[in-house]
Amino acid sequence: MKPRDCFGIVIRTIGLVVLLFALHCAVDGIYLGLLKNYPVPHSPYYIYILMSILSLVVSIYLLKGAPHLLRFCYPEEPQPIPRNEV
Repeated sequence: MKPRDCFGIVIRTIGLVVLLFALHCAVDGIYLGLLKNYPVPHSPYYIYILMSILSLVVSIYLLKGAPHLLRFCYPEEPQPIPRNEV
């Protein structure tokens, strides 16, 4: 297994963790949105919903393999130009 492949697996694993965080924020936001008067120390419910949407977008990008990030970290080696031997 090449280092590029291992890095791709790490990126997808981080994407899965971010997806779980997005689901957690969505559940919290929906729960706080349904409560009429929730405790004061909590942020407004729409902050949780916004955070879950942003986390969901990032997690989808990471779960797809983050091709731009992968190309930046591991650029493809240029192919040698074949020489005509006469």
